[in-house]
Amino acid sequence: MGYLRYSMMTVVLALILMSFVLGGPWLWAGAVLALGSTNLADEIAGSTRKVHAGLGAALMNAYLIATLPFLLVLSGLYATYLSDFDPFGLIALAHSVAGVDLAAHRAATSFSDLIGGTLSLGVICGSAGVNVAHELAHRIHSRRDVAVSRWLLAFTCDTTFAIEHVFGHHRHVGTERDPSTARRGESLFAFFVRSSLGQFRGAFQIEAHRLTNRGLSTWSRHNRALRGQLMSALYLSLYIYAAGWAGAAGFFAVALIGKLHLEAISYIEHYGLVRVPGEKVAARHSWDCYRFVSSALLYNLTRHADHHLNAQKPYWTLEARKDAPLMPFGYMTMMLMAFVPALWHRVMRPHLIHWDRAFASEGELALIRAHEAGRSA
Repeated sequence: MGYLRYSMMTVVLALILMSFVLGGPWLWAGAVLALGSTNLADEIAGSTRKVHAGLGAALMNAYLIATLPFLLVLSGLYATYLSDFDPFGLIALAHSVAGVDLAAHRAATSFSDLIGGTLSLGVICGSAGVNVAHELAHRIHSRRDVAVSRWLLAFTCDTTFAIEHVFGHHRHVGTERDPSTARRGESLFAFFVRSSLGQFRGAFQIEAHRLTNRGLSTWSRHNRALRGQLMSALYLSLYIYAAGWAGAAGFFAVALIGKLHLEAISYIEHYGLVRVPGEKVAARHSWDCYRFVSSALLYNLTRHADHHLNAQKPYWTLEARKDAPLMPFGYMTMMLMAFVPALWHRVMRPHLIHWDRAFASEGELALIRAHEAGRSA
């Protein structure tokens, strides 16, 4: 059952690939599935704390690595729908292999259908691409896994995430130094701007420090943050080759949607939680969620407390923690709720009060009081 459980995202990717081959209104399928059906299924299916630690690593890792070729083909199909020729030979390939007339499907695809395709691809780049990239970025001793992580992040112009998240966020989580920890009362949209700029700046600072210690120039081919921008530029150039300015607009629209999806996840994971700088990271500094569907689709990202305590743990071995605070709903529902600030704050306010009473240390309560005094001043 464990193998089937964690194959769910691969199945979703296959279904979205089929919808992109069909074109037309089917291009909306990914958005409907990601933003509607899975939310409902998440709440109906309930929660599970079961751990499948004995699963074979080869297949579990194959699920992750397969995400990159899926997104490459999906992006190629999307760019082909924006194009007026066959830029990557996918029309000819579909006809010769499966007898599918992709050109006819493209001709029957309207502008509103393309909007659906843009939203679908953007959401899947965020939910599948960035999430898998997060898992692989932590495997710093595997050049292959880190490379795949960065190529996945390049779809959302966010390769710096692989640097700042691993070497910045995990060190500073819950403190004012961490741009990825959402402050109490902060809206998702304000967080998006602050977190995006802070992570970008933080990644370059981390690289500058690393290269200086090695006696290398910051502005050189050794700078991973710089090389990451070239990876995104390569994707952009392929879109421009396929469809000119329309291709460029499509690429940036998909990247923005995917990036917004990532920041929505980051927003809900640590919202309102605080930690005294220098004190050890504990389970109480992450919101956990044990919904079956969320956990399966997001490769146990939902067991975030154990991830922060054991960042090198493979996703299928992550455990549910009794000493971690719990989200009131599944990840899918919480992410959508975050887009309505008034609703989000109303739902989360009693949970923050409970966290203060049941989890916070005296030092953390002092930080909370200082923050609230600063907001009211």
